[in-house]
Amino acid sequence: MTDEQAMVEAFHRKFEIVAQTAPMDVSEETKHLRVRLIQEEFDELKEAMASRSGYRCMMPPVCPRVHERSTLPKLRNPLRPSRL
Repeated sequence: MTDEQAMVEAFHRKFEIVAQTAPMDVSEETKHLRVRLIQEEFDELKEAMASRSGYRCMMPPVCPRVHERSTLPKLRNPLRPSRL
């Protein structure tokens, strides 16, 4: 497992989101949650591209920082993803 995959797995565990070890179908609620989370990340990417703020940065050194500053603070957000 790569470091990035481990961070995604940690995110799922923190939010008690379904994390399968093999491909399988998931509930509609889980699908909607995943689309919402991906949309949020996509919107942040579009904003970074528009402002040219770090769009071309190297991922390995950046991914842990994003995880610490963007993903983990969501744990303190009362509107965090619901448990699935």
